[in-house]
Amino acid sequence: MTEPFSGIPEIPPESWLARAFAYVRTRSQLPDNIIFWTLVSYCGAALQDCLYINWATKRIFPNLPILIVGESGIGKTGAKSAIKPLFERCLPFESAEDSTSEAFTKDLAMRGGTRFGNTAGVWVIPE
Repeated sequence: MTEPFSGIPEIPPESWLARAFAYVRTRSQLPDNIIFWTLVSYCGAALQDCLYINWATKRIFPNLPILIVGESGIGKTGAKSAIKPLFERCLPFESAEDSTSEAFTKDLAMRGGTRFGNTAGVWVIPE
């Protein structure tokens, strides 16, 4: 990496995560921290509850809901479009874009169980 990432935890430069981040970064106009957390959230869904990030004195499990809000045209869809193919074969399930929150919750309950009893899935809501 020729240029440091700003506003995110240190990523080992030779890791898969650093290469994936750099790949998405060249295809999105979003700030580094939004790209990072979107990427890590997809990792969390794919790896379910086997992935954590050391943050200060505690572990953060990134299989959590995130909501990216920003002006139209800043690259939100581009970041998602660049990230999604990296994980297509290993996501537990993806809910349809036009799902309601009730339908997504039902999907999580029925199909999103992990080996530790948590839930994992992806629901990308269009603009």
